[in-house]
Amino acid sequence: MNTEQKPKFESYEGNQLFFTFKMLNYNATTREIESEHLSLVLIDNCVLSFQEERTTDIFLPVQNRIVASAGKTRKNGVDYLIYCLIDLVVDNYFMCLDCLSDEIERLEEDIIQDAKPLAMRELYGLNREEMTLRKSIYPLREMIATVLREDYPSITHYTSLY
Repeated sequence: MNTEQKPKFESYEGNQLFFTFKMLNYNATTREIESEHLSLVLIDNCVLSFQEERTTDIFLPVQNRIVASAGKTRKNGVDYLIYCLIDLVVDNYFMCLDCLSDEIERLEEDIIQDAKPLAMRELYGLNREEMTLRKSIYPLREMIATVLREDYPSITHYTSLY
């Protein structure tokens, strides 16, 4: 329930896994990164997900693949489902980074042509948003590295390759 918690991974009794981290979305209107806390729990043959507000339906592609029985998602276990959900969140990090980079590039060109104070403030704001993104990416990378260091009964060899 603590939405300010840093990304982390915990294992309980070997077959219960807990992941908590931030989902990010770039709001083009406000030019800000919106953050939403996400927790995933793997217990036996079940995945529970807890989203802070569910402002975005980031998991829709996975849901559609499951319903359509398409791809590997339905054919593999719950450990692969956890991987798919985390992968979507990471892909969204890259989309945020691309949007920020495009905005920063546009502002830099504007500043080179005519250095207006408003553009300078906007550039500063975007750089702060980039720092927000980094504060989510690095801890998630460390969390995944922690998972990869050990063998967990809940994660098959097949899924650990991903």
